Amino acid sequence: MSGEADKTPLMSVQSPHGGWLLPALALCALVAGTFWSVADFGFVSYDDPGYVLKNDVVQDGLSWSGAAWAFMHTHMANWHPLTWLSHMLDVQLFGGTADAAGGHHVSSVVIHGLGTVLLFLALARLTGRRGCAFVVAALFAVHPLRAESVVWISERKDVLSGLFFMATLLAWDGYARQRTARRYAWVLVAMTLGLLSKPMLVTLPCVLLLLDAWPLGRWRHGPLPSSAQGNEPCELRQLLMEKLPLCAVVVAVVLATLFAQDAGGAVMDLGVVPLGERLAAAPVAVWRYVGKLLWPTDLVFYYPMADGGTPLWSTVLATAGMVAVTLAVLLGPGRRRPYLALGWLWFLGMLVPVLGLVQVGSQAMADRYTYLPTIGLTTALVFGAADLARGLSAPRWLGCGLATLLIAATAVAGHGQAKVWRSSFRLYTHAVAIDGGSALAHLSLAQVLAKRGDTAAAEQHCRQAIQRAPGYGRAYSIYAEMLADLGRWDEAAAQYGQALALSPDDFAAVFGLAGLRVSQALWQSAVPLAQRACALRPRSTEALHLLGAACFGGADFAGAIAAYKQLLEFSPEDQQARRRLAKARQQRQQAR
Repeated sequence: MSGEADKTPLMSVQSPHGGWLLPALALCALVAGTFWSVADFGFVSYDDPGYVLKNDVVQDGLSWSGAAWAFMHTHMANWHPLTWLSHMLDVQLFGGTADAAGGHHVSSVVIHGLGTVLLFLALARLTGRRGCAFVVAALFAVHPLRAESVVWISERKDVLSGLFFMATLLAWDGYARQRTARRYAWVLVAMTLGLLSKPMLVTLPCVLLLLDAWPLGRWRHGPLPSSAQGNEPCELRQLLMEKLPLCAVVVAVVLATLFAQDAGGAVMDLGVVPLGERLAAAPVAVWRYVGKLLWPTDLVFYYPMADGGTPLWSTVLATAGMVAVTLAVLLGPGRRRPYLALGWLWFLGMLVPVLGLVQVGSQAMADRYTYLPTIGLTTALVFGAADLARGLSAPRWLGCGLATLLIAATAVAGHGQAKVWRSSFRLYTHAVAIDGGSALAHLSLAQVLAKRGDTAAAEQHCRQAIQRAPGYGRAYSIYAEMLADLGRWDEAAAQYGQALALSPDDFAAVFGLAGLRVSQALWQSAVPLAQRACALRPRSTEALHLLGAACFGGADFAGAIAAYKQLLEFSPEDQQARRRLAKARQQRQQAR
């Protein structure tokens, strides 16, 4: 559909102040109503300690040294300096203890709400259809898939990058209407801030190119009909050239991110997950995401990879489906509805970085990965439904009523999914209850139970994890950590041995066994294990701390000094390392 008919709003939201104030307030109320309970939520044990509770730099709040660390260092296998600064600001405002979690949660909800309003404004300006833009923004705001991104404090990077993503869309609309250097600078700044929050925005230039085709109508001889925006048509070459500065920023961020993920040991090599398996799983994941969007049930914090790989028939079927839909929206009947092509290609393009072609982590998919991609698909569905209702001459009140019911039902489901993240115990018991739970869900629950003193239940879940994934070395390592904490050192050593038998280069197992030997004061075996851990992760400050302690305990003061000096090269603000270095130097001097 093109021309003026495409711009006629089905469900216009009229109000003063250019028709945006009441919709914006309504969207804020929707977000607040869906996530109001998060102020009473706590941190969860899944990554939150590394991001906030046990991160010494973040715990210091905002500072110049903290800002330098955010930009110059990698942590948690990521490089997202703006996200670190936002966590530091929260600590400055609310504190960094477990009791302060409510403030951190509210911050994420506020950022998500602002991003939702910007999404509405961007879509309304781009398409001229405020009613449809409102429904898209509302469904985005409250969908159960949003819970992980909004309520999990470690995923602050999602809502923050999303805020700047929406700002970039709005800025691009302004630039398309009046191409000036100043307006382009706003686009560049907004996108850069988004990339500094999370590298998920690497495909944003492609999204802007899609918007050039429709609804902006800037693409002369483009694949999609123009929407009569009054913009000057351009040749494809010109549109690509104006994206080059944006792509340069993308390349720089991609390189920094790959370095961070590789240094953090998060990138799986092809020996662990072969390229063929990655290619086979990707199209299946696409349709799994579509399913989660349309029927968001059985949502969990971790989706394990399929045992035995992806069946060939499912890959073939999923690929055929993707090809068929793509051809339909580009060449078939869908060509008359250009928002279908926009939405589908937006969805596919933004999923590419997280489909496992570069496998980061061991998950097959994640709810958080849908935060921005599903906006495209939701846009296609909402605009399509609106045009279908118009084609059937349905009364406007019926369309508004159905849209309201859909938004309300989605908000109720979103509120329920948000409550799953209330605590670590709630999060993991929910995951275990769905299809028996993954090995990671059992292990995570075991750790929570162990801290509660319920060691019998904790051990049971460890054994269930090993039973569900007998080749999962991490299960043995976590079981070993638990046994070590209980003082059952011989059993812990045996479990570490099982982990190393499965994966000799498993850093967690090598590091854990080295720490166990240090606890037992078995310095002769502790030192080579700690050295091996440092060799596996040369920039790991934890491994260097352990090596320093092992060398110091074994009276190898020169080795301890070398370890602490190297540690301080990576982490100059580590005061504990400075104290231990001074003590090692003192002991070496006395030994002489």
